[in-house]
Amino acid sequence: MIDIMGIIKKITSTYGRGKTMYDALQKEMQGETGARVSSLARSAPYLLTILSAEDANNIALYVMQENQKGRRAESIAKDLEKMLPAHAKNKALLIARTQASIAHTALMQARAEKMGLHWYVWRACGGRKGDGKTRDSHRKMSGIVVNWNDPPAPETLFPSTNSENYGHYHAGCCPLCRCYAETVVDEDLLKYPVKVHIGGKIYKMTKIEFCKIMNRHTK
Repeated sequence: MIDIMGIIKKITSTYGRGKTMYDALQKEMQGETGARVSSLARSAPYLLTILSAEDANNIALYVMQENQKGRRAESIAKDLEKMLPAHAKNKALLIARTQASIAHTALMQARAEKMGLHWYVWRACGGRKGDGKTRDSHRKMSGIVVNWNDPPAPETLFPSTNSENYGHYHAGCCPLCRCYAETVVDEDLLKYPVKVHIGGKIYKMTKIEFCKIMNRHTK
């Protein structure tokens, strides 16, 4: 799992211009982008299967804020063990890692939305082949183009008997998911035909077909 804030903070201690970069990111999180990230990070459905709505909201917000300070999931998990109700204490590390990943995806989504970029490519660890730990459904999602307003349900699209169904979610947004979203900034950079997720189905499209869909979802 990528601890993006931790990486940035490490860079800032090594290079002269790093502190400016870190401070700029912190400033960004104080504005409209930060509010959107907070909203997205607190809407993780899996948390509601573990905690009450109020507790889930507070825990999600706490992990996001601590992750932005550069703290690692293992460190945040120790705090969560003190904050979580008894039945959920053994899930502290899972929650810390998952929420850090969700916050990262939320930041990507908020930035993309601000720039009018509505699509991303789902990338899995190890790509289509996986790395031995990658969920089968996520491995099969790798390379598929997704709209930020239309999250897929990987376990429904690619059923597996040994995989729990977490419903609809974006890359990196289910328990311990290591996938990430690669924003589509230029459709010319995609390899065609490209697989596209729309309304719960996967379609293989030519460049002309995808561009028509892009324009339709932009309006």
